[in-house]
Amino acid sequence: MIVEMFQGYTGRLGYLMKGVIIPFILSWCMLILTVGATFVFLSSDNMINGKEWAAIIILCILTLFIPFMMMVLSTIKRLRDMGVTPWLIFASLIPFVDFIILLCCLIIPGKKREIQNA
Repeated sequence: MIVEMFQGYTGRLGYLMKGVIIPFILSWCMLILTVGATFVFLSSDNMINGKEWAAIIILCILTLFIPFMMMVLSTIKRLRDMGVTPWLIFASLIPFVDFIILLCCLIIPGKKREIQNA
């Protein structure tokens, strides 16, 4: 089942929606809700101490995991559609290279494929 998530192809428009716009909106909404709910629950007369700040940061990181995985899976499928090795996703860990990969995924058209009848 996990292997099936990494298989397949996606076009430029699908990548723009599933790999850029939806994860961006989802991550901001989740962060706002997480931080807002945290401050509502912690809004007592006490000051927020170090342990509570650590809990807030861990909760924010966990909420960003789902949009991040959506972006990674879409980028892998888009790289495969472009005819490039999906292992290039690891190059996006380098600062500014990730922006270049994003632009390439949005600009370069996919390879033409024959439709296979199963």
